[in-house]
Amino acid sequence: MHTLYTIRPTADRLRSALASWQWTGLTDKKPIMVTSFADVFLRSRDGVWFLDTMAGTLTRVCATRRHLEKLLTTTEGKEQFLRASLIEHAVQQGRKLDEGQCYDFRKQPINGGNYDSGNIEQLNFVVSLHSRGQMHQQRQHHAPGRPLAIEGAASTRWWKFW
Repeated sequence: MHTLYTIRPTADRLRSALASWQWTGLTDKKPIMVTSFADVFLRSRDGVWFLDTMAGTLTRVCATRRHLEKLLTTTEGKEQFLRASLIEHAVQQGRKLDEGQCYDFRKQPINGGNYDSGNIEQLNFVVSLHSRGQMHQQRQHHAPGRPLAIEGAASTRWWKFW
């Protein structure tokens, strides 16, 4: 079940997808909402946090869930946190999400990809969120110019099938 701007993965799928993001300090935070781009809102004793999986950041955005819901009704909030115009454009082009999917970028912005609807695709939620977490964690301790290795990503080359 999902809306235009949010998805509702099962607790097991969400836990699995967030495993590669533990380095950000998620231990005392509980997920409360997942965007269609697999960004995650979490609550803790000190407020509501936003895990921006494109930027690889975890930031406190407000004090309560009620404040978050109000924030997400504004045009600015929808764009900043939900990437509303990108989703609306993808849907207009017929790219709707199936159960278990999220939107992602074909070429990740962290690797030079553009934030535009032509760079959007639908992917498995767990794979997408997990691989972004690995990518951002590696960037934290990575020499510039070296390629990143994503565990569990499709790494088999076409010539290995014969």
